[in-house]
Amino acid sequence: MAFKASKKEDKAADGFSGVRASNSSASTGGSMVGVTMKIKGELKSEEDVTISGNVEGSIKVANTLTIGETGSVNADMEANAVRIFGTAKGNITASHKVELLPSGRYFGNIKSKLLVVEEGAILVGDVNKEK
Repeated sequence: MAFKASKKEDKAADGFSGVRASNSSASTGGSMVGVTMKIKGELKSEEDVTISGNVEGSIKVANTLTIGETGSVNADMEANAVRIFGTAKGNITASHKVELLPSGRYFGNIKSKLLVVEEGAILVGDVNKEK
């Protein structure tokens, strides 16, 4: 399935802060993989994680995983919530929500209760809604 959003979704109380991940800063709190960092292997965290660099392998985050505009991920991802501003490939399992922002590009399979794809974002893959 290939999908390009053509309509901007209305914002609701979604558990995400209004902070936009960028090249220079992470969302409030949590850990950050900087623009020049490359990680190959397994990344695990009990706190929020923002990726502005490159990660390959697997990612397991207890809270929110944010892939910043300069972020590039090729991994299976597991988190409560996933926000994609950059590029990601792999499988996502999110217990709450996956959000593809206008600059976001995602290639893979998503399993989540809720999916938001904003105008301009690209999604290529399968989506399975969990109850």
